Amino acid sequence: MADTLSPAPVTADPTTPGQMRLDLGEDTWSLISGPDASRPEQMRPPGPPTPLRLNIGTGAEQLCLDLPLPPALGREHYMVGDCNRAAVALVDLWPDWPSRVLLLHGPAGAGKTHLARVFATCSEARILTADILAVEDPVSLFQGASRAAVLEDVDRLLGSGAVSENLLFHLVNAATQESGTVLMTARTPPAAWTLHLPDLRTRLKGALSCALEEPDDALFAAVVLKHFDDRGIRISRQALNYLLLRLERRLSVAREVVRRADAAALGANTSVNISILKKVLEDSAPPEDSAL
Repeated sequence: MADTLSPAPVTADPTTPGQMRLDLGEDTWSLISGPDASRPEQMRPPGPPTPLRLNIGTGAEQLCLDLPLPPALGREHYMVGDCNRAAVALVDLWPDWPSRVLLLHGPAGAGKTHLARVFATCSEARILTADILAVEDPVSLFQGASRAAVLEDVDRLLGSGAVSENLLFHLVNAATQESGTVLMTARTPPAAWTLHLPDLRTRLKGALSCALEEPDDALFAAVVLKHFDDRGIRISRQALNYLLLRLERRLSVAREVVRRADAAALGANTSVNISILKKVLEDSAPPEDSAL
């Protein structure tokens, strides 16, 4: 029987109180633990339920309609490494932030949304959208019990015009006026944004800002495994190693390859194996430049 890697073994980390270890062979990766770190058997909940999948047809080729599962976004699933340790520390510092605004920025797939949802859970923050901001008074958003809010993809919202600079300025001012807090996410830091409102630039310069970087090889492997686990996929150690040796070290690419591998395996009515991964990687590779 193949040596499978799901669910991953999680044990208490004796060297770092409050953290757990994800053990894959000879290497280990740290994860943020939940509130009961003394009971490691509770740190990883049962795996996600099997997605609803409808296979139409017979034989090797089938049309598969897959109802995707949401990713596991709990605190116990968030893996900590050098690339995100500072951001995690700032989230843990809430509500004692030195600023009313924390902006997390980094590339797609770096874990901004996951960390924002961890913050929203622990702070009972309201998840804001452009539609909510268009109809609600910003002051009222911080008059609830938690006085915390989350606004994601701020640079994209500003760039598309979905949220105006004036509205964002009033949101930040409202948080200050009502002693609230806002966690924002973006691909780039505020200094890279094209802002025309001087007061908004001033407010954002005074905000906490922290970068999430692409992970190192060890954390990258653990995140790839988590993407498979989010989909309820059991993958052999050999197949995972095959993928990691050939996969571009970008989290957004890894997430898409896992999605395509899942779809390909469903279509072929088989597991995610080396053959499936080989085909997905070949199909994902950019075409070679033609000879002149």
